[in-house]
Amino acid sequence: MNGLKAEKVLLYRLIRVNIISEIVNLTKVVVWRLEGMIQQKKYGVVYTPNRLADFVASLIKNEAKQDKYYIQTILDPACGEGALLKAVKNIIEDCENFYGIDVDTEVIDNLSKKNEPKTTFICNDAILPKNVKVKTSTYWRRKLSVISAVIANPPWSSEKIYDDQRLEMAGFSLNAGQYDSYVLFLELAYQIVDEGGYFAFIIPDSLFDSQNEYLRRFLAEKTQIRVIARLGEKIFDEVNRATTVIVCRKAIPTDESVTMCFRLNTENRKQREHHNPNNAWLHSLRSF
Repeated sequence: MNGLKAEKVLLYRLIRVNIISEIVNLTKVVVWRLEGMIQQKKYGVVYTPNRLADFVASLIKNEAKQDKYYIQTILDPACGEGALLKAVKNIIEDCENFYGIDVDTEVIDNLSKKNEPKTTFICNDAILPKNVKVKTSTYWRRKLSVISAVIANPPWSSEKIYDDQRLEMAGFSLNAGQYDSYVLFLELAYQIVDEGGYFAFIIPDSLFDSQNEYLRRFLAEKTQIRVIARLGEKIFDEVNRATTVIVCRKAIPTDESVTMCFRLNTENRKQREHHNPNNAWLHSLRSF
C-alpha cells in the first residue's frame, strides 16, 4: 500500500513539474511576443501590403529600364516580413542579389529558414549597427559592396530612439530638430547606393511639412527625383497617416530631369476601391 501511495505521489509530482514547465515556457513565448510588439511600436513599424510592394517594385523597374541601368543588387534596410523583397524578386527577375536587414530577431530567423535563393537576411540595426566604430555607410558599403537599389518602407516613428551625438558620429546630418525615423533611412540610402542607382521609399506625407524642408532641399539638389506618388490615407490598416511613395536616382539633376507626380484624391480612391477591393487598385497604378 505504501509503495502504491509513493508511486502516486511521485506521479503527481512529475505531472506538476511538467505543468509548471509548460507554464514557464508559455510565459516566455508571451513575453517574447510582447517584447516584439513593443519594439515594433517603438520603431513605428507597419508591414507593407503586397499590392503596394508590387507597385513600388514596378516603379524601380520602369526607371531602370528607361535609363538602361542594370540592377545587380537590391537592399531593403528595414525588411520586416520581406514583402518588398518578394515583390522585386518577382518583378526584377534578373537581379543577382537581395539583402534584407531588420532589428526583429524573430522575423529574420523566420525569413532565413526559408533558404530563399540569392537572398541574405541580416539581423541588425541598419542605422546604428552593433559594435561598429566606423560610419554606418562605410560599414554597409564594405559588407555589401554593390548596392544598385534600395527599396524600403522604413519606420515612421517620430520618437527619438537614437542619440544625436551617436548619429553625428555615424555620419548622419539630416536629424536636426523634429524628424521621423524614415529621414535617417532616406539619408542612409543616398549614402550607400551606387552612383546612378535608385532608392524607392514608402513614407508619410510629412515629407511635405515645414519641418522637412531641409530634407526636400537635400533630395532636390543631390538626386533626380523620378516619382512622387501621394496615395492618401488608409493604405495601411489602422494607420490614418497619408502615404507617399518617392523614387530617386543618385545623380545630380539636370535641366532635362523630369519628375512624375500624381495625387490620388479621396474620390479617385473610392472609385478604384469599389471596382478593386483590398487595395487591388494599386495594381492599376503601375501604368503611370
